[in-house]
Formats: sequence, C-alpha cells, structure tokens
Amino acid sequence: SFDGFYFGSEIRYMQNAGVKPLKVIVGERNLLQYEYMKGELTLRLMVSAEENVPYAAGLFEGGELRHMVRYDEYKVNLEPDPALFEKPSGIAYTEIDF
Repeated sequence: SFDGFYFGSEIRYMQNAGVKPLKVIVGERNLLQYEYMKGELTLRLMVSAEENVPYAAGLFEGGELRHMVRYDEYKVNLEPDPALFEKPSGIAYTEIDF
C-alpha cells in the first residue's frame, strides 16, 4: 500500500520517497512523471511542469491500470468553508445502537 499518499500531499509524498521525476509530454502538456513501485504495484503521478500541481494519478498492478484520478482543478491555501461540513437540510438522522 501507499500509506500517506493523500490529496494535497501527492508531490511531497513522492519526493519524500526519493522518487525523481522524468520529463514527459502528453498531448501538448509538459509534465513531470513520478513512479513509485512496491512489489506488483506502481503509483504514477503526473504533475504540470509549469504550475507544479498534479495533473493525474494512477495505480497500476502488474503493469495494468487499476485506478486513475485526473485533476480538473487543483487549488491550495483556500479559506475553510464550514458550510461544507453541515448536515444537509431535509434529511432525518437517527442514532441506533449496534
């Protein structure tokens, strides 16, 4: 597993693991590609070379793509918005004992 690979810490995770990026071109995009292997698993992170923000992340098993996330937008240092964590209206909540 790749414990510690979380949204917001992707590049730092790869750097802390000692992974050196390769310069690649995908379409017309200049990207940095990080690859970190653990056994049969490979974690690949593609980062915009100009903006230094993630473009895509993929998990491969035995060379076959298993999961992929493409970042349509990546913003950092945003002000917290407590409204995002409020219970939605119109939903009834009931506590139950197990």
